[in-house]
Amino acid sequence: HFFQIGLSDPPMPQPDQNEVRISKNWDFSEKQCAGCIICCKKLNCPLIDKNGDCLSYQSFYWQYFLCGRFPQNQKQINFYECPKWEMKYVSSR
Repeated sequence: HFFQIGLSDPPMPQPDQNEVRISKNWDFSEKQCAGCIICCKKLNCPLIDKNGDCLSYQSFYWQYFLCGRFPQNQKQINFYECPKWEMKYVSSR
């Protein structure tokens, strides 16, 4: 599955650091997306304002739904063309 979130899953303000790491090519802080809203645009997210700023950053929505958990797998990184994250261990499949 592309995204899997269980009804009882805890909030996550960031992805699982056991699974992902910051890309060697990322020149910004780990705690920011530095204006990159590629994934938000692909989702046509209604929480991006006219200036390209996220209106839900670190909010309830962010932590309980998709944003804070992103990425969960390499498929997501590839689809959203994410320059920030890479998987620590990539499956050979």
